[in-house]
Amino acid sequence: MNKKYIILISIIIVYFLFFFFFIGLGEIKNNKREATIFLDENTVWTLEKNSWSNITDEIDKKEFNGLEFNVFSNYENIGKYYLWRDEKWYLFDKNRKPYLYDEGNFLAVRANYNINVLKFEPQEINDQRYINTVLSENNITDSEEFTVSNLYQIDFDSDGVKENFYAISNAFARETSPDKVFSIVFMEKVGQIYYLYNSISSNDGQNSCKPYINTVVDLNEDDVYEIILSCGYFSIQSRHDMLYQFKDNNFDLILSNQ
Repeated sequence: MNKKYIILISIIIVYFLFFFFFIGLGEIKNNKREATIFLDENTVWTLEKNSWSNITDEIDKKEFNGLEFNVFSNYENIGKYYLWRDEKWYLFDKNRKPYLYDEGNFLAVRANYNINVLKFEPQEINDQRYINTVLSENNITDSEEFTVSNLYQIDFDSDGVKENFYAISNAFARETSPDKVFSIVFMEKVGQIYYLYNSISSNDGQNSCKPYINTVVDLNEDDVYEIILSCGYFSIQSRHDMLYQFKDNNFDLILSNQ
């Protein structure tokens, strides 16, 4: 065989091997992942064929009755329990004895791969520099009455350095009646600001919600954690849960329960 063709065939073989091992295997692994997540009493999300879905129908939720889930309460793994849906979630151990979990953050996971959860706590904001920058960028005066003002320090990208996440809002202000209602969540990393959630609207008294970081969880085994952001309404309207993924230096909204 001509030496030129041997070299060409060798290059083609190397290319296909590279594509298979570094790209193809990753895609195959992604497509084989399956997961179901229960977030408090509010939200059920499922992953199948690399696509997330939001489950809203109560009948569909009851299809998970009697299945075993890995349960986190207030970000601590409390073990595996069988779940049962009857307007709310009930937990049972392997002996079918009921387990009463603490009130607060509740996350139940059933998956064919590892899903990790980070523990964190909200803190008071002492440094207003980035808050003032964000308010200025959005034409909001810094004299607004904050009803939400929280700092979360989270190493979401596993680089050994905790990033600063801020949640601010003037929703449901009691002392003032602002013309505009805002709810903003952003991350500051090395002086750069990255927005997750940015809602600004005219105040009609009913259109606002208070945002907070609900859960930080690695859903695709890449050591870069996804952010579950929640926004609570004053009325009986259900809480808005949103799943964000950091990609190409932006937080993309992957899934919502609304």
